[in-house]
Amino acid sequence: MLANNRIRVITAVLAAAVFCATPSRAHADEDSALAWGYLAGELSTAGIFYLNFGTKSWPNKGPALALNMSPILIGIGSAFAAHKAELDPTPAYAIHGATSLGFNMYMLGMLIDGRNERDGLKSGPLAWTLGGLGMAGGAWIGATQIDGDSAPAYFVAPTGGFLVGGFIGLVTGLFRRKDPFHNAVWGATIGLAAGIAGSVIYAATRDDDPSSQPRTLDGRRKPKPAVFSWSGVF
Repeated sequence: MLANNRIRVITAVLAAAVFCATPSRAHADEDSALAWGYLAGELSTAGIFYLNFGTKSWPNKGPALALNMSPILIGIGSAFAAHKAELDPTPAYAIHGATSLGFNMYMLGMLIDGRNERDGLKSGPLAWTLGGLGMAGGAWIGATQIDGDSAPAYFVAPTGGFLVGGFIGLVTGLFRRKDPFHNAVWGATIGLAAGIAGSVIYAATRDDDPSSQPRTLDGRRKPKPAVFSWSGVF
């Protein structure tokens, strides 16, 4: 029952993210293809990963192993469909923000909740609370701060940070003869946070034309704020 309630909460947050990301037709077709293609590939990869390591029913030998490559086809197919349908990329930005920042905060909460556990991880109240807050914040960032110019960094940087951080944590744990998995989770959490922060900072500080500035929730372009420094305002 508790698991079902959590699934309902997650579904509601994602639905709110899509609803808040009011469609705007001011976008290039390639923005739509990139956003929906990458998002579909990202989510299907996460699903395949869970089926492989979180269940016992997924095939681990024979031709069925080819199903593990399905995210590539899903991503390409989604990109093509989004391009043909001229879909607005904003909901994809919002969903990606919700899932990446939500997962990042959830992992941090697991590490804190599990500080006294043998394996150092626990899916406790703090993990779910931080995960929910991360999903809400990530959805807002994706819906209002990201556009076609910043989208590549916004999608790739968190994934890269997660993989690089997890690998460094794993190797560090092996050399220090500590729990490598726990170290990998810490590394992945830090790397994912760095990737998200870096992509958002890039989106907020790059110098571009007004047509590609971030949006408000009603789809209008948001003017770039002035930057104050000791030498003046620019």
